[in-house]
Amino acid sequence: MRHGIRMLRRNPGLTATAVLTLALGIRANTAIFSAVDTALCRHLPYRDPGQTVDIVEIQPPGTGDSHRGTPDRVGASVSG
Repeated sequence: MRHGIRMLRRNPGLTATAVLTLALGIRANTAIFSAVDTALCRHLPYRDPGQTVDIVEIQPPGTGDSHRGTPDRVGASVSG
């Protein structure tokens, strides 16, 4: 540990670069975690989130993605 501190004192440019790199990495990690936590992990801000409705497109087998703009059938299901 003493050797590492001594080397950092001898090279202030390296020390500044290392500290700035760590600071940017920690800041980026915190920002990404906050965004993911808010978008994916928190509950919806509704009184009864269990009553939300999912609207999904159901395509017949074998049609592929060619008819994506015009769904053949649309199904609605209540989550919960």
